[in-house]
Amino acid sequence: MYSTAGTLERSALWAHGISGDLPIVVVRIDEAEDLEIVRQLLRAHEYWRMKQLSADLVVINERSASYAQELQTSLDGLVRAADCASLRTRSNVRAAFSSYGRI
Repeated sequence: MYSTAGTLERSALWAHGISGDLPIVVVRIDEAEDLEIVRQLLRAHEYWRMKQLSADLVVINERSASYAQELQTSLDGLVRAADCASLRTRSNVRAAFSSYGRI
């Protein structure tokens, strides 16, 4: 999974729908207060797309898994809303969400 340089092998990204062909913007969050930076990055991602700049956006949810998944539910809602807006403009928002330890 990791190369000798300590970086993630490209093939490990494929399971998350990320080819590794584009630059990757990564944000790691663990609190509901961090949702605003996710909103800003989703808006930036759409702006980049309009300027014909392509990048994959990866949000890593580091909050420990629990019965109540409020943070994950909020993240899913933000991405769905971004996906809906992108479909209206023929774009593709890519985001991968993971509980700590899966990516």
